[in-house]
Amino acid sequence: LDIRLGFRQGDHPITQSVSITMRTPGDDEDLAVGFLFSESIIRSPADLAIVKPCQGDNTVRVELEDNVAVDLDRLQRHFYTTSSCGVCGKTSLDMLRVEGVSPPPTATTFASDVLLEIPGQLRQAQATFEETGGLHAAAAFNATGEIIVCREDVGRHNAVDKVIGALLVSGKLPAAELGLI
Repeated sequence: LDIRLGFRQGDHPITQSVSITMRTPGDDEDLAVGFLFSESIIRSPADLAIVKPCQGDNTVRVELEDNVAVDLDRLQRHFYTTSSCGVCGKTSLDMLRVEGVSPPPTATTFASDVLLEIPGQLRQAQATFEETGGLHAAAAFNATGEIIVCREDVGRHNAVDKVIGALLVSGKLPAAELGLI
């Protein structure tokens, strides 16, 4: 999937590819939005003007609102996304810190029975795994064990980015009351 970003730099419209990732097709818009949020390129749903697939099903274009500042030097990094979790290849713990992110104000706890039941519920929600016999999944769940959103992908980080993107677009972030599996 080619994730392309459209934005304005002064009076000039710019379109730039920011990431190429191997992924399982489906929920591509969630993947693009989740990736851009996780990389601190966007901060909220209000930053998004349009999110749309284009050129068949291997490109998603994310157009930002005119007032969103984009750091061109940061985009020059040209993210190449693999099936690793994002920690591999970092040279220090400081590189793992994401700009502008802080821990939730209170710790959320989950009952042990909820935590023990969630893996089975996640497995039940995996339609593609059922067909193929193997695929990663991620899900956000609440304190009662209800799965709020579930996404599947060949890459674990992609499945998580798809969940994050779905939560962001639906206005459910920062999701301090949810768990992630």
